[in-house]
Amino acid sequence: MKEQVMSLSKFSIRALVLMILAAFFVSTARAQFKASIQGTVMDPQGNAVAVAKVTITNQDTGVVRDTVSSAEGFYRISELPPGKYTVTIEAAGFKQSVSKDIAVEAEQPRGVDITLAVGNVQESVTVTAPTGGELETENANVNTTIGTQEVLTLPQFGRDPYELLHMAPGVFGDNARQGNGNSFHLPQQVGPGGSDNGIFQAENQVQIVSNGQRVTANNYTLDGVSINSLSNGGAAVITANQESVQQIVVTSSSYDAQQGRNSGAQVEVISKSGTNQFHGSALVKFNDKGLNAFNKFYGANNIPLNPISCERGAFIIVAQHCPTRNDQKYRDFAGSFGGPVIKNKLFFFFSYEGLRLTNTVVNRSIKFETPAFEQYVKSVNPNSIAAKIFSTPGITPRITTTISQTDCCSLITNPSDPNYHPVGMWYQPGVGTGLSTGNGPDTIPDWGVFDTRVPNSSSGNQYNARVDYTLGPNQFFASTYLVNLNNVNGGNRPIEDVAFAPKNYVGTLGWTRTISSVMVNEARFNFTRFNFDQDQPSGMTNYGIPQIRLFDFDASGLGDIGTLMGIGQSGTTPGTLAENTFGFRDTLSWVHLNHAFKFGVEITREQNNDNEPGFERPNYQFRGLLNFANDACCFAEGVAVNPLTGGHPNSQRYFRDGAYSLFVQDDWKLRPNLTLNLGLRWEYFPPISEKNGLLSNYLFGSQGFINGSVQKVGHLYNADKKDFGPRLGFAWSPNVLGKKTVLRGGFGILYNRPFETEYSNIRQNTPFAAQINICPPHCFFDPGKIIGPPPGSGILYGIGSSTSASSYAPNPNFSFGVAPDGALCANAGCTAITPVDIFGALTNEPTPYVYVYSLQTQFEPIRNWQATIGYQGSRSRKLARTIDMNRFQPGDTFDGNQDGVQSASADGVACGPTNPLCPAPIVVGNNRFSRVFIPLPDVNASFDAMIAQLSHAFTKGFSVSALYTWSHSIDFSSYEIGFQQTDPFTQSINKGNSDFDVRQNLGISGYYELPLYRNHHDLIGAVAGGWTLGGVFTKHTGLPFTALIGGCDTHHDLNGDGTCPDMPIVYTGGKIANPSKQDWQNGVFPNIAASFPGSTTVPPASHGPGCRCRNIFTGPGFTQLDLSFGKNFLLPNSRVLGENAKLEFRSNFFNAFNILNLETLAPATAPTDVVNTGQFGRPLDGLSGRVIEFQLRLSF
Repeated sequence: MKEQVMSLSKFSIRALVLMILAAFFVSTARAQFKASIQGTVMDPQGNAVAVAKVTITNQDTGVVRDTVSSAEGFYRISELPPGKYTVTIEAAGFKQSVSKDIAVEAEQPRGVDITLAVGNVQESVTVTAPTGGELETENANVNTTIGTQEVLTLPQFGRDPYELLHMAPGVFGDNARQGNGNSFHLPQQVGPGGSDNGIFQAENQVQIVSNGQRVTANNYTLDGVSINSLSNGGAAVITANQESVQQIVVTSSSYDAQQGRNSGAQVEVISKSGTNQFHGSALVKFNDKGLNAFNKFYGANNIPLNPISCERGAFIIVAQHCPTRNDQKYRDFAGSFGGPVIKNKLFFFFSYEGLRLTNTVVNRSIKFETPAFEQYVKSVNPNSIAAKIFSTPGITPRITTTISQTDCCSLITNPSDPNYHPVGMWYQPGVGTGLSTGNGPDTIPDWGVFDTRVPNSSSGNQYNARVDYTLGPNQFFASTYLVNLNNVNGGNRPIEDVAFAPKNYVGTLGWTRTISSVMVNEARFNFTRFNFDQDQPSGMTNYGIPQIRLFDFDASGLGDIGTLMGIGQSGTTPGTLAENTFGFRDTLSWVHLNHAFKFGVEITREQNNDNEPGFERPNYQFRGLLNFANDACCFAEGVAVNPLTGGHPNSQRYFRDGAYSLFVQDDWKLRPNLTLNLGLRWEYFPPISEKNGLLSNYLFGSQGFINGSVQKVGHLYNADKKDFGPRLGFAWSPNVLGKKTVLRGGFGILYNRPFETEYSNIRQNTPFAAQINICPPHCFFDPGKIIGPPPGSGILYGIGSSTSASSYAPNPNFSFGVAPDGALCANAGCTAITPVDIFGALTNEPTPYVYVYSLQTQFEPIRNWQATIGYQGSRSRKLARTIDMNRFQPGDTFDGNQDGVQSASADGVACGPTNPLCPAPIVVGNNRFSRVFIPLPDVNASFDAMIAQLSHAFTKGFSVSALYTWSHSIDFSSYEIGFQQTDPFTQSINKGNSDFDVRQNLGISGYYELPLYRNHHDLIGAVAGGWTLGGVFTKHTGLPFTALIGGCDTHHDLNGDGTCPDMPIVYTGGKIANPSKQDWQNGVFPNIAASFPGSTTVPPASHGPGCRCRNIFTGPGFTQLDLSFGKNFLLPNSRVLGENAKLEFRSNFFNAFNILNLETLAPATAPTDVVNTGQFGRPLDGLSGRVIEFQLRLSF
């Protein structure tokens, strides 16, 4: 029976493929639109009228399409661009029916049922469609359409239309900005984040979650083709400029099998095209820091405060922190022009936008050495590497405000002084973490906490062109976007400035062919590219200075593994990236009886040709500031090498993957007032391969992980070809309230394409490279007095011979090749190994999938108002969490050693026959390797929401939408990569509120053209008329956060897995109820030790997995109102500009009332955890204060 089922399944797939291919070869056609007009033609008694001729005319372009109604009176004309249409229906014995101004939204079916009047066909009945919004009567999708009106009138930071996506039902986001104006991630959001460069952002990972899905599950298309980043899920490589956007459709629950690839928000952008009338625009926009307000964040007031100088001495306040201001100097200019080449046939459209941006960014509470300490090192130890680093041009920090300074270490050089100690003996162990004895304070500050102000600059250009051509039954189009950006992100030191100059491109070809009145074939081809070359440093950028980290500043006060200097080590910094996507899609639409069928195929091939050599530049971790000054390196190093030479590895890879899908969709008009949406979609995401065979994976052995090995493979994991996703939806319009009610609901299964960043670090795997993460004997141990790299570590401390990342000397200690199991040999005979990091995947990695469902009712309580209320939910399965498998099994460090073996129980008693908790030692890891990161597909998630919306479509100069969501999102892990679970072995303690869980969210948006002398072209109209007001209001409860033990050693490792942070032992209460914003700045846990008894002591009172405390606390809420005030000046009618030309002056106010919003509290790690109590339960800064910008726009 099983074989019969498999044979039937294979037969069905082959039959569907053959049917689609047959349709394709009958008529190759390329197009972009999924919108349609459909309905039922009836007589006055409600009976179906068959063989009625239905003709629709695009009122902007004059393009005509026609069909005939079926025996059931059903008709549908699909593949329509958005716009206004005239629908004409003719049938024998009835008067001609003409319906004008039928508004069709992008990618959506528009229902138009027509009742014919008895009479002569030469007679006609003409009606004009109402200008208000229509109820959605044709499908069950939960979505919204953002039109040109909203895009051009509502405030959007950086003129980024994606800033409006959070207005869609089922979507959460708040467009929060840091105090310095940069985008702000959701807690734990991993990836490029939202835009810091407006529409020129190379990878725009918009800060939204949809229907409880991760940010990485969002999907972006432009003119029907993918513009998704290959590497980072939920990021778009093209952000269309406002002048080119016609409509954006945002779907949070889809029951249309044409939509796939991801389960989050389906964001479909439709660009403008030319029409039979010339139209265009020109715009300039301006803002400056002098217009902006400080954000009112002054820090705690329950501690001793001193006067501090702010804004380089501009003012002095008594506070813990200076407030932050967005210091951007923004110059933006844009324009568009489109129209006919041949009326009703050939049209063109062009748009351009340019950006010139300079600003400074304030970084808070950064720890540096003092200038006095730099001078001491150069004078006492002039030949040291530290002295050379301190003499490097551009090394001086960009300090603007001194928060505090610490005199930790003796700077005395006189050997006869009792406090003098020879170089190399400054650190003495045994007193405690970070304490030094015998070289104490000497009244000269050595390190401090400072604010810095760093310069940023961006210069961008975006070009968009489009041509549309109609030739008989064929419609052709070509569209392209080209984006160039030159960006310099300033560092805390000039040597840390990083230049970034990506070039992004998307090109699309289209051709629609009408085969018959009931059959249309459409296909499309596109090419998308994202690339940049960052290998060569520019300006004062210096990749020859490694990343220097300190465990402590020898002061018993830092408590975190902070970066002292150097650009943060990253594979792509520097790097050369080239990522290409080739896409093809073909869809056959066929109307049969009262069924509207679609059969389709999608083929996507993806090339990741990135060269990521950034890890060849080492990072070193010193025990403390004095060790660094003495070149007494190091107890940790991270570097990538060629295992045969110890030199620079080959980081160039040519990864290949893709996406394939087949789908069939039936929109069945069961009755004139009932539509069923039935669909089935098959998805296949091929596993990653490498063009030249440079691919390896960690394969489990006979005992599972503990005796696994690294082996070459052709594909990273086995293919999963069983991903079928059914879709079912309905839309029913019962005959109540004058037919102004719709009940809609649906269920579907959607799959998520894994994004490449989950796996792309496999480029560092042996035997082709080696990612070394040395921490001998282990980072947890107090290394004692260090006079150089620990014996046997293999660490070679040095700086580059030039500013290039490839100028570091090879390390002969890492040149002995690779053992058969993939471990890096530490000597010629390979009798010892140097542990390296490994990245891989399970042999069988299933595709994550999601059940989505919704039920809602929509009705029109009064004319032109629509109200919607309903339920939306999802259940996610097999989501990934990337885990270091060498710490998956806890217990390793219960004996005070980290060696891959549990030799004691949690109470410290040695394992053995007399210990019931640990009868024998247990191997818990593979000590042949350091960390082994593997995505585990075992995360479940749930989301439930009640959504209520009241909206008024744009009529008579007024539109508004109010959207309220009451929801709850639960999971075990909220992102595929990034923050590690505290105890991955014990999933139960990780179950909790999602990192992006927000219980209540209210969003209101609207636009109003004041009616006073509106549309007057005379003098009084120019003076008193044309005033406009727009705005977006957002208010939501706080995002969750977790209390954690941030830093530890082997004796203080709560769950014994060798990694921190850990969960506290228990939480007993004590958080301030309903805290004010000042309470948050002071800290909402007045007595942390009492709230987390036993967890704040060193060592902790007990060992174990800790409490189930993930995300049990709710952070500060968010309230913001963005406003837009405008004045339109109607220009005189002219042959050049036409009849509707106007000049608009507008001012945008972001956070118009300068409300203080606080940053979210990310999972607390040192120094913001429950042990280092100085910052726990306190936001580090406020979000952006008020920002004002002005723009002038001409439109005609």
